[in-house]
Amino acid sequence: MLALAGGYAMWVLPFQFYGTPAWRTRNIATAWAFMALGVAMLVNTAACMVDRWPVVLRRTGVSMRIKPRTTEGSVVRSPLPPDEARDLCAGALGGTQDSTSVARVRGRFGPLGTEVFHLALTLLAVALALNAGGIFRGKVVLVEGESFSGRDRASYAEPVPAELASLPDSALPDTTIRLVKVTTSFWKDVQLFNRLEARVAVGAEERREVLTISSPMVVDGASIAVDGFGYAPQLHLVGPDGRTADQFLKLKVFPPGSFDEFDIPDTPYRLRLAVYPDASKEGTGVANASYNLVRPLILARVEDPLQSAGDEPAFQGMLRPGEKAEFLGYTLSFPSIRYYAELRVIRNPGAAWFMAAALLATGGLILRYGARRREVLVIVTAHGSGSELRVHTAAEGWGRSHRARAVERVRRAVDGQVVSAEREGGEDRG
Repeated sequence: MLALAGGYAMWVLPFQFYGTPAWRTRNIATAWAFMALGVAMLVNTAACMVDRWPVVLRRTGVSMRIKPRTTEGSVVRSPLPPDEARDLCAGALGGTQDSTSVARVRGRFGPLGTEVFHLALTLLAVALALNAGGIFRGKVVLVEGESFSGRDRASYAEPVPAELASLPDSALPDTTIRLVKVTTSFWKDVQLFNRLEARVAVGAEERREVLTISSPMVVDGASIAVDGFGYAPQLHLVGPDGRTADQFLKLKVFPPGSFDEFDIPDTPYRLRLAVYPDASKEGTGVANASYNLVRPLILARVEDPLQSAGDEPAFQGMLRPGEKAEFLGYTLSFPSIRYYAELRVIRNPGAAWFMAAALLATGGLILRYGARRREVLVIVTAHGSGSELRVHTAAEGWGRSHRARAVERVRRAVDGQVVSAEREGGEDRG
C-alpha cells in the first residue's frame, strides 16, 4: 500500500500546483513507477508460491494431522464389542480402519486453492503484459455479397488506413469473410430490433457462421461480431458521355426517411437520399409499414453544390428499385437495395490468458472455501462388556459443527450414548 501511495504521489502530485493533465491521470496505470511495482509484486508472488509449494503438498497428504491425547475428544459408549463397533463406525464415516481406530480425511486438496488462486494472478499479469502491445479494434462495413480480407488495411472503416499502416500484419486477423445475408426483425415495428444476424462465409473453404451482437466468432485470435446494420441502395448513373457510376451507397442515418448525402463520382452533383424500406405511396406522401426491406422506395434529390439554396434541384423524385429517371442527359436508377452490416473486429492478445486466469481463480476459490480439510479420528477401546469410542476432529473453519456432526454419526452407528464432549476448542483448529 505504501508503494502504491508513493507511486501515485510521484505521478500526480508534482502537477497539483497548476492542475493534473488529463492524459497523466488517464495513463497512470502505465507509469514507470506502477509498472515497476507490478513486476516486483509478480516476482514476489512467484517466489512465495515456490517457497510454499512443498508445505502445501505435505498438507494435502492422507496422514492425519490430529494428535490425540487421552484426556481429549468426545467419548461415546456402546454396548457393542469393539470389533463390531469399529466396523459400523467405519461404514458410517466412510473411512479406513486398523486394529484400534477409524480415520477419515476429506478436503485434502483444499490447501491448494490458495496456490491456484495466486497462479491465476500470475496468468493475469501475463495477459496484461501481452495487451501492453496494444489491442486492435476495427470496424468493417460490408454490403451483402461483399468480402474483406483481415489484413487488407483499406477494408477497414475504422481506424483509418493511415493509423493502420503502423500496425504489423500479426496484429490483424489472417482471414477472409464474405457477408452472405443480414436478417433483422423489429419489436412491434418500432425502432427496436429484437433480432440481428449476419450470415457470413469464412475463409477459402467458405465455412458458414452466424454472427450476432452477443455471439461473436473467433478467427485467428480475433473476435468478430455484428455491431449494426443499414440500407445500401445500388446507384447506377449513366452520363451524357456514356460513362457510368455504379456503387452501393451505405446510408449512415436511421430511422428510414432521413436524408443522407453523397458526392457522385466524376460529376459536379451531390445526391441526397432517403429510403423507406416498406413503403406505399399515398397521394404525394409516403406511408412506411415496417423497417424491413419489403417494398423499398427511394426518395432521391440531385443537387448542384454551386446552386443557391432556393434553386430547383436537377432532379427530385421517388423511385422503386429498377425504375429509371432522366435529367440533364443523365440516366439515374437504383437496380437493387441491400442490407449492409457493421462488423466489429477485436484482436486481444491476452484474451485466452484472461479466460484461463478467471477459470483458475474460480477453481482456487472453490477449493479453498468449498473443500476445506476435515478430519475425524475415532479410537476404539474395550469398556466393560461393550466399547468406548473417543472421537477426535479437526476442521479448517466450522470446527464446532463438524465435531457435532461426526459425534452424532458415530453415536447412531454404534447405538451408543455420548458420555463426555470434547472441551471448547479441543482439536478443532483451522
